[in-house]
Amino acid sequence: PEFIRLVLTEKWLPMLTAFRLMLIFTLLDPLKLTTASLIGYMGYPERIVRTRLAQLVVLGAGLFALGPRWGIAGVAVAVDIMLFVGIALFFWQVREFVDYSVWAMFAMPTLALLLAGGLARAALLLPGVMGSDWRTGLVKTAVFTLTYTVILFLTERQQMTRMITQLRQHLPSSKRPLD
Repeated sequence: PEFIRLVLTEKWLPMLTAFRLMLIFTLLDPLKLTTASLIGYMGYPERIVRTRLAQLVVLGAGLFALGPRWGIAGVAVAVDIMLFVGIALFFWQVREFVDYSVWAMFAMPTLALLLAGGLARAALLLPGVMGSDWRTGLVKTAVFTLTYTVILFLTERQQMTRMITQLRQHLPSSKRPLD
């Protein structure tokens, strides 16, 4: 809520739940888009169309079921459900082209997210944190960022090192041959 009060003003606070729900969409939609692109690049655009149609059906049902009951928050939940259906269908289809483990991809980031979010929330109990939106927001951001980064570094250090090594191999060299 601090960000909303500081940047958008108090009048946007009733949208807090919808903003939080749409944050899920914002974070995960690139996964759906990337897997859909891969399927298209592999020559199966009809699979993308079928998946999008399934998403449309899910969205329509969700809007009718959740929108009237929960308003804008219900719409946001319907959009998130549609997103999860799309991700699940695309991930299922992309197995044909890419060997991956959903557990390996999501377990540690999800654990880090939950622990970092929990600690950021617990940081509000520290004396002096509450009272100023700037201070509260900075403390929550610092605790979350530090916790999330440390957990991922400790649990996925080897994978990060491999990725950085591979990335360096594909970057242009700073050494230029003499003319």
